[in-house]
Amino acid sequence: MKKRLLLIIVSIAAALTTSVAFADPPTLTALNVRFHMPKCDDRDQDTITQIWVDKGGIQYADNSNVAPGQQFKDPGDYGPFAIPIENAITKDNYVGSVTHIHINPNGHDTWCTRIDMEAIFTDNSKINTSSGVVVKISESNKDAVFVNQP
Repeated sequence: MKKRLLLIIVSIAAALTTSVAFADPPTLTALNVRFHMPKCDDRDQDTITQIWVDKGGIQYADNSNVAPGQQFKDPGDYGPFAIPIENAITKDNYVGSVTHIHINPNGHDTWCTRIDMEAIFTDNSKINTSSGVVVKISESNKDAVFVNQP
């Protein structure tokens, strides 16, 4: 009887141990950008817009030409546009990463936009981040950055 009880206890313990799954932390599977443009100035259709995300010197996602040939008239909302994932990053590491925007205008172009990012992870959770304020970028100020903090 004692052996049988011990065997049952061992079997239950083994079943519990093997059924406990140690899941990998969720990783980034999709990244989208949207532009919210107030009445200010629009983006010309021939301006090349690059968006990338990095952290600690490692680039995780990049779109070197967001919405090529498309004019962004103001006021207006544009997107979502995909930012292809280049390197895996966990959800915990995504927080605190940096979003960069760089424009390469053909001549003169000034535009005002708030940049909104949506990060989607393997567990279907999302982190939405934003530049928070309207940034003004132009041929003389081609770059803007913000930290991805929910």
